[in-house]
Amino acid sequence: MEIDILNQIMVTLNSIAFGIFLGIVYDVLSFIGLFFGLMNLNEKVKNKMLPRIEEKNVVIKNIIQFIFDIFYFLIASLLISVFAFGVNKGIVRWYIIVGIFIGFMIYKRTIGMLINTINSYIAIIIFRFYDKTRIALKKLLKAFINRVPKRTKKTLGNSNKRVILFAGIKQ
Repeated sequence: MEIDILNQIMVTLNSIAFGIFLGIVYDVLSFIGLFFGLMNLNEKVKNKMLPRIEEKNVVIKNIIQFIFDIFYFLIASLLISVFAFGVNKGIVRWYIIVGIFIGFMIYKRTIGMLINTINSYIAIIIFRFYDKTRIALKKLLKAFINRVPKRTKKTLGNSNKRVILFAGIKQ
């Protein structure tokens, strides 16, 4: 079996490009994970914009993040297998793995850091909009409930309390 040096160089360069692609896939999945509370915000952005974020259910978050990472590695291993079949007839050589790792690290240490910061800013803006909308809707619902006449409130009985409890409004 003859191994062509030019072919090895091309496969290595393709592996580096594929590693960059896997870095992009990881960032897309972690951006989605931000909204489910699975991934952490960029620390600089978090300290600057949200100084009082409280950590809730850290153990559950870590377990879900672990499952999330396993899901990513399953997707990545499937994509690497398809890549190896496409560029090297299914033969996985050491320079393919090294090239993918180098491409992933190049992406994460350059563009990935910028993308992570931008994703954190976008997530914080969306979180703030969600909080403001939730607070405004809570106030609107409380104002609506307070305008209901007392006679109607007595008629509603327990159902009114359920609505108030569901909205999280204290009387």
